[in-house]
Amino acid sequence: MSEITVRVAGWADWSLYRAHRLEALLDSPDAFGEIYSEASALVDGRWQERVTNEARPLYLAFQEDRLVGTMSGGTNDEYPGTHWLFGLFVSPRARGTNAARLLMEALAQWCRDEGGESLNLFVTQSQQRAIAFYKKVGFVETGEGRSMNRDESLRLQRMEWKVV
Repeated sequence: MSEITVRVAGWADWSLYRAHRLEALLDSPDAFGEIYSEASALVDGRWQERVTNEARPLYLAFQEDRLVGTMSGGTNDEYPGTHWLFGLFVSPRARGTNAARLLMEALAQWCRDEGGESLNLFVTQSQQRAIAFYKKVGFVETGEGRSMNRDESLRLQRMEWKVV
């Protein structure tokens, strides 16, 4: 199996990221707060903004020259002073590799560099594979749940991982 490398996205990565994100929205539509039809209608400039937003760094995982995973980090105004994981997706062809773990390690380092002590996330309760992965990494359920904004039938649970 070929090596996985992870790096922060740059402006030139926008079209790769666009294709990967659209793949994610088709593959796992209940896992994300945005839907394929909305994302596919975004103009190129919006995708370019996403890959260059310093407040929400985007990490890319490559297997050889192929983008196989993405995840971003950032803050959440509802939870001042906290650090969050957003939008983890690994392509089906790269599941079972260490792509997700390497992305997670990169984001944990970003959190520590920003002075954070833990990463938080909301995960759709139906995404059992994702929940199992997060627990394996060290996330624990906080007991907080809510409905997804775009579809109230989708239940989210909050998880937290102490990274220091």
